[in-house]
Amino acid sequence: MAATAGVARGRISVGHIALAVPIIAAVVSGRIQVRDNSYLWHVRAGTLQIDLGRVLTEDPFSFTAAGRAWRTQSWLADLFYGWADRRWGLAVVTPIVIVGALLIVGSIAVRNYRVLRSPLAAAVATTWVMWLLIGYFTPRPVVFSLGFLALMLVVADEERLRWVLPPLMWLWASVHGGFVVGIGYLVLDGLRRRDRRRIVDVTAVTLITLFTAHGLGTWQIVLQFLGNGEALDLIMEWLTPNLISIQLFPFLLGIVAILIGAIRGRVAMADLWVIVPFLAFAFTANRSVPLAGLVLAPWFVSSLMSLGRKATSTTRVQGILNAVIMALVIVLPWVVPIEGGLDDELFAVEAVEHLQPGPAFHDDGVGGYLIYTKWPDRLVYIDDRAELYEEDFVDFVKTRDGDEIWQVVFARYDIEQALLKHDDRLSQILLAEGWNPIFEDDRFVVLVAP
Repeated sequence: MAATAGVARGRISVGHIALAVPIIAAVVSGRIQVRDNSYLWHVRAGTLQIDLGRVLTEDPFSFTAAGRAWRTQSWLADLFYGWADRRWGLAVVTPIVIVGALLIVGSIAVRNYRVLRSPLAAAVATTWVMWLLIGYFTPRPVVFSLGFLALMLVVADEERLRWVLPPLMWLWASVHGGFVVGIGYLVLDGLRRRDRRRIVDVTAVTLITLFTAHGLGTWQIVLQFLGNGEALDLIMEWLTPNLISIQLFPFLLGIVAILIGAIRGRVAMADLWVIVPFLAFAFTANRSVPLAGLVLAPWFVSSLMSLGRKATSTTRVQGILNAVIMALVIVLPWVVPIEGGLDDELFAVEAVEHLQPGPAFHDDGVGGYLIYTKWPDRLVYIDDRAELYEEDFVDFVKTRDGDEIWQVVFARYDIEQALLKHDDRLSQILLAEGWNPIFEDDRFVVLVAP
């Protein structure tokens, strides 16, 4: 389709302003306190890899899984995190999140504008995806994984950029296990286009993943993770999505829009090769929804809006006013005060200082902070690496909830101290058993055995 009249004249339209609005979410997300415990253990994994001169192949951090086979799936990101943390500390979190989020926003906007040929339509698509993604704008490697998927969607549509796919996939496979989604998309997109050259692309990007630091282990990591269903069922990100929740309701609207578009003939039959599998994929876990949203955005908006209607032209005065507004939209998020640092309450920063070196019981959120600040003290019972802990993660949840198994767990690991929340059932049980509180605040209590 032809570009809008405002675009043709080089003027800023309302659609362009709307297209810039998601930048606000990207920038502001990087200017809040660190609340992600997995980033903290990724940092320590990075510094340890730098010191050892190799990637990690066993767990060095916990006393529950010490020495157990475990690979640093995000080894390349971890190296960067460790290097950056040694130079700038937690101050590096802000640029990490902002750069990752802007990579996502920019790629989404470019792809949807090229497909939909309307700034306003592209803005709707970008905002829709951003709503689904906002919870993933954290310093974890997942933010780069989402960015690589968004970038790959742009590259895959350009014949002259096909050469970018293998190096892009090498980086992706070195940063996050989500690379398998990208390979799946290329397969489905090849079926949609009936393009045999996609066979070459898929073969190349699959083979290149074997030349990362872990080699074939790159795929073994993914298979091990997916095979650990019992532990994943205890993590919110991997539960079946609730599409009537505030966070995911827009995706439900997107499904309805696509279905209506298909009925009205706005969705080609060939497109179903991509649409149907990614709709099904979205129902597998909360974490799958934003990935599916990235892929399906153009079909959602083209079904929702009438893009064939000629846009109203933008006058010179309107264009100047719109340019000023757009500049404000882009600049204002950068003046938001930076809170910085760690969320003291989430990570129990003060309570942790009252733990003694040696085995301690605590939750997975505190575990990441302990790895970051207290390793190599043998304090870490658990963190959020579900693929490592397997049945230990299930035991952790039961123990925290006051199941009788707590006595077995404590005896197995010789645990004589615990950092718990006041509302954890186990804290009440330990107090009744005569454990002594040596520290407590509004949220946490540190207990030691009598």
